[in-house]
Amino acid sequence: VLDYDGTEWLPVGDPIVSTSSNDGQDFGYYNIEMSADGNLLLIGLNHPGCRYDQNLFLFDICTKSSGALFELYTYDPRNNQFMATLSRKGVEDINNMIPDGNILHGLHFSLSNGDNGSTLLSMSNYNLDNDVVFIDVIDLDELYYTKCGVHRPDRIGDGDCDGTVYNTAECGFDGGDCHLYNNLTDCHVDYPDNIGDGWCNDYPPYNTAECGSDGGDCIRKSVDGYDNCFVHYTEYIGDGVCSDYPPYNTEACGFDGGDCLL
Repeated sequence: VLDYDGTEWLPVGDPIVSTSSNDGQDFGYYNIEMSADGNLLLIGLNHPGCRYDQNLFLFDICTKSSGALFELYTYDPRNNQFMATLSRKGVEDINNMIPDGNILHGLHFSLSNGDNGSTLLSMSNYNLDNDVVFIDVIDLDELYYTKCGVHRPDRIGDGDCDGTVYNTAECGFDGGDCHLYNNLTDCHVDYPDNIGDGWCNDYPPYNTAECGSDGGDCIRKSVDGYDNCFVHYTEYIGDGVCSDYPPYNTEACGFDGGDCLL
């Protein structure tokens, strides 16, 4: 990607290398489309489900592809780099939106803005059986975080709440990972992924009322068979290893379920 500064063309970040494969086919066709504001880049991919007849010089068999039809990259001004965006629904769900049949998909792509500010993708396709060209219009904002440009898109929706640019509306609040942390409006910690991760960080500001006792991790749980035994990790009781500290190694907890009697 190059940007003209009035005098010369300057590279924008590093060269973009497609993350998809053409499955070894040699009939590939690629389309490149950029949004009017220069913040969204689309790379169309050849369709590995189509077979090219070299004698007739045309595609004669097309099936729905299991791979992506396109890749999206969002411009990140902080790093002057185009970053791969993350699909909300995944390749399989996106392809389920596309009709079955002997169809050559993604001959041409066009990006535009809808009346509500959404990002629309127009994709032209060719039905080989009927000799008909038709167009699909897709709201990309329903499928992708089109305005989320981060260095590690794989961290979005991975189950851990990442702060900073990940926990923003543009990135779906880390793909929903930060829902618990964001609901604790008075909780401010350096590592939000520690909140509700299953491990009790038994010190402030994590184990405080503002942070919901570390997102519930530090709320002691009852232990079956010991009515007055409440611990953070019930699995420690009777696991064969002596947890030689309270509340585990106490009479109420059966001296760690008998582990500390050995």
